[in-house]
Amino acid sequence: MLKQDIHKSWQRFKIGLSIFVVGVLLLFTLSELHITLHYL
Repeated sequence: MLKQDIHKSWQRFKIGLSIFVVGVLLLFTLSELHITLHYL
């Protein structure tokens, strides 16, 4: 029971981490694009 619960929470953690990483990358890419467009 406990092992299954740990596995479930670990999967949820990985999903959350993936979403966080994607969000940060999107923000970084958007800021880079904004800077590039600003200097064009």
